[in-house]
Amino acid sequence: MPWYEFDCVILAELHRFRRLGRPLLVGPSRKSFIGRLAQRDDPVQRLHGSLAAVSVAVYNGAALIRTHDAGATLDAARVASAIRG
Repeated sequence: MPWYEFDCVILAELHRFRRLGRPLLVGPSRKSFIGRLAQRDDPVQRLHGSLAAVSVAVYNGAALIRTHDAGATLDAARVASAIRG
């Protein structure tokens, strides 16, 4: 499996870690796997990919998010949380 796909699997399967009974923290903001998937070498250009990753993480149970772009990330997290229910 290519290195950047590993991070995708972790986010997709994040719900499995909830059984640990602890809040889950993720920090995908501007990471290299997003750059690879979105074909964005400059980390500043990775906002949209970061928001997608945060949305998946929150939907799958993340309780805490570390980010560079607080306002946009908060909006994405609120929407993902509302969809999750």
